[in-house]
Amino acid sequence: MELSGNYAELIGATMGDGNIYRKNRKYRIGFTGNIGTDKDYFAYLKDLILIEWNKDAKIKICSGGLRIVINSKEVCNFLINEIGIPFGEGKCEKIFIPKIITKDWDLTKRTIRGLFDTDGTVFVSKKPRIEKYPSIELATTSRILAEQVKEILEKKKFRVGKI
Repeated sequence: MELSGNYAELIGATMGDGNIYRKNRKYRIGFTGNIGTDKDYFAYLKDLILIEWNKDAKIKICSGGLRIVINSKEVCNFLINEIGIPFGEGKCEKIFIPKIITKDWDLTKRTIRGLFDTDGTVFVSKKPRIEKYPSIELATTSRILAEQVKEILEKKKFRVGKI
């Protein structure tokens, strides 16, 4: 299967606020988000899911947050077995961008977009001689992922702060 940019973006979102559940013949991919800030993004995710996974995802409010759950053995197995996305216990600490993606800059940047859309923050801070300095921050518990994203962005001449 040929990966598209949209699919890579879904992979990035799955790596961020997503989860993969595969147990006892249940195969699910889920996303969780903030009910106050993520409605538009979840509508966008829903469209990507329909285009790439051919699944009509429903956006639900659950425990005060937004939730999308897709039941698909095919998608779960593809993400786990073909792409190499870690899942289950400890996924957050083990997550990384797989080589199948990092070999192609277009796929890499779309995966990073999915990551930043889910686990990133845009803010302004005060710097010497600059009142409102725009910054982007990625929060992850995976040291591997943090170092990998830093290396990828530095190769593309982005200025990257400390991990």
